[in-house]
Amino acid sequence: MPAAAARAVACTALAASLAAGTATPTQHARAADAAVLIQDFAFRPATVTVVAGESVTWTMRSDPEQHTVTPDVAGDFEGSGYLSEAGSTFRVTFTTPGSHAYHCSLHSSMRGTVVVTAAPASPAPVTPTGAAASPAPGGDVSPAPGGPGSRGEEPGGGADDVLPLAIAVVAAALGLGLLRLRRP
Repeated sequence: MPAAAARAVACTALAASLAAGTATPTQHARAADAAVLIQDFAFRPATVTVVAGESVTWTMRSDPEQHTVTPDVAGDFEGSGYLSEAGSTFRVTFTTPGSHAYHCSLHSSMRGTVVVTAAPASPAPVTPTGAAASPAPGGDVSPAPGGPGSRGEEPGGGADDVLPLAIAVVAAALGLGLLRLRRP
């Protein structure tokens, strides 16, 4: 089979898979967790922003004295205890959106804030054309008038639902130059 024909078959198979609802969405990579350095009797940066579920790691640099990472509000997060050696770290995963202030219990001028934003909402599940929807707890799903089942076919459609999408995907691939049907 020539390479161009193989690509056309692959695109059609992909389109059919998407139309049938068998493809799964790709998860987007999460932003990097935040890092705070403890040096020169300061938290650097003093304010960091993370998304709920992400972590902040504090790293002790070469200050000559011990430091702590202590929440201003007791119970907001568990404090670090004493950090004294260069390279020692303390990590907290924040799950509650809001502003979480902290300080060094040994040096009152050392203050910082972790701003936690709400995690982005998960996209609503998409029911492919012709696929049966899941019923709500205690409910049922009936075909809509004029929808699948109105002509006597089974809900879930069939080749009639897949073919137009497959043709559209192949046409788009050809139009974008992703697929070339030329003779060698």
